[in-house]
Amino acid sequence: MSTYFDEIPDSPTGVTPEQEAKRQVRADAKSRSLRTFGQGAIVAVLLAVAGVTGTALSDGALPDWAAYGALVLQAGGAALASFVHRTLNGDSLE
Repeated sequence: MSTYFDEIPDSPTGVTPEQEAKRQVRADAKSRSLRTFGQGAIVAVLLAVAGVTGTALSDGALPDWAAYGALVLQAGGAALASFVHRTLNGDSLE
């Protein structure tokens, strides 16, 4: 006949509840770190645009791109710290 009405096994994926909890914590940590990185990147871009505009309007010199690179690294560091924090403390999240 059809396979639509076959019995569903108790654990279709073979994953224990503990493994599933760890997977959920890791997924939450990844999601949080990506959001943190995105927020940091937006701030870095806004500060870069403001810096370039301010520099161009004041003296016409080239902007300090190394400083803008540091802003992007800061955003990445914040995302990494967020990921580690969520991973280590994820069991207590509800």
